[in-house]
Amino acid sequence: MQVGTEILSADIPLRQKDGSAVKLTGVKVGDLIRAKVLDLLPDGRAHLRVAGQNVIVKASYPMAKGDNLILELIRQGEPPVFKPAAQSSLTVMPGQQGDLKSLAALFSKATFHLESVAAINDPGVKTILENLALKSGKRDEGLLVRLIENLGLTLEKKMAAMAVSKGLPMDGNRLSDTPAHVLKTDLKAAVLNLLSRDSGSDGANLLKSASAAIESFQQINTQSFDGNRFLLPFPILAPGFLEFGQLFINTGDRSGKGNQKKDRVIDVAFLMNMTALGKIRADFAFYKKNITGGFLLENQSICDYMRTLMPELKSRLGSIGFNAGHIGCQVAPASSFSLGGLAKAMSGSGSDDSRALDLVI
Repeated sequence: MQVGTEILSADIPLRQKDGSAVKLTGVKVGDLIRAKVLDLLPDGRAHLRVAGQNVIVKASYPMAKGDNLILELIRQGEPPVFKPAAQSSLTVMPGQQGDLKSLAALFSKATFHLESVAAINDPGVKTILENLALKSGKRDEGLLVRLIENLGLTLEKKMAAMAVSKGLPMDGNRLSDTPAHVLKTDLKAAVLNLLSRDSGSDGANLLKSASAAIESFQQINTQSFDGNRFLLPFPILAPGFLEFGQLFINTGDRSGKGNQKKDRVIDVAFLMNMTALGKIRADFAFYKKNITGGFLLENQSICDYMRTLMPELKSRLGSIGFNAGHIGCQVAPASSFSLGGLAKAMSGSGSDDSRALDLVI
């Protein structure tokens, strides 16, 4: 990635392209907002998109076209002045654009087969899904750990570790060697165990489809592992039904270049379908104890309702030690809730208008 010329000042005053001051409302000193570098201009200036506005900046901060920045407001006024808090981990890396179609295809295959997982009528599988599920109306601090350990994405790794600890050869991690406690807690192990017993039954195709879903998610996360990007399906348990949402986490490039661990921006997005609110997509950026972001929703009435909940959300975040910056919501087109949209987020190539973090303030 080529870095632009550093100039003038580490502070970043925002001005419109015609030179007039940018006016931002609802942003306080210390708040974080996202900016995208659209182009590098002559005389050391840069063209950014900030809070839905195209602006020109001057700064002694290395920028490159396509960079995503997190800016902290340090002085209000006309123009408002920001300083860079950190570079976002959602910068497009070389070669990722060409992989976007294959990633989206994997998404489609994986989520298509997820319905098969929910349809398995086996007490053991149902218990595993219930233990993994996000329960409606309940705070769940252990959800992420449970998903990583028991969704089936790490089954082969667990089996290999067990073989090594017992001094056994790792010759295919045979299902017959799987301990009983793994069969009772790991979704993929339970599905494969059922399939080994009922391979010729009418339900075999359902089990094969469920296994294919888990293996597709394994493949997705293997492809994105080097970029520290992870996509995890999570069961949602509500009275009378079970379905899956999608959780995307981006903790930055594993190469060690760019952000150090102490100032790394962590991006989190999720897609889910809620009974009362319909489809929801949320994008958030975490920087140290600061959080900024927003929600994409299907219609204006739901969006208006969600806005009334923002003060309570910020209060709850504050009660657990987070400093909530701007968190908003807006109505979005159907494409924003698509698998392709999330694939773009994983690859870092999403457009400004498709991300809740770029809400007009």
